[in-house]
Amino acid sequence: MEQNGFPVSYMPEALIRDEAARGQLFHEWMDDTLFMLAGSGRAAIAVHPAVKEDSTDALTIRTIMAEAAAYIAGRIQINEWLIEGGSTAAAVIRKLDIDTLYPEVSLGPGITRMRARGKDGLYVTLKPGSYEWPLPYLMPQQIQKDQQ
Repeated sequence: MEQNGFPVSYMPEALIRDEAARGQLFHEWMDDTLFMLAGSGRAAIAVHPAVKEDSTDALTIRTIMAEAAAYIAGRIQINEWLIEGGSTAAAVIRKLDIDTLYPEVSLGPGITRMRARGKDGLYVTLKPGSYEWPLPYLMPQQIQKDQQ
């Protein structure tokens, strides 16, 4: 995402490794993310590619990601969530209190945009972690400008 000009707010590694550091550090990370959203109208939250994850980190990471999504949704209106990874997606969807998704459009193999039931104008696009995001979906205005 970041290489395509999509702003990315990376989860501080200490959130994964040090439970005692989570309170203040989580809020600082969320403030940075909200600042990105205010500035560009879009932002991704992710684990930095340089972070060496092990199997014991998976639950911690998906829990923090779900908490981050709920934190953001509690402060600003989000109309579109792009979520990568099956267990992370499930955790985020549960935390956002979404109980039913209706498929709207397939954007590519395994990538589906869905409408959330009972949440006016809220869409969720899910993608397996092993697939790339389709560029036209991430940067529609850039694609349109390039075509002119």
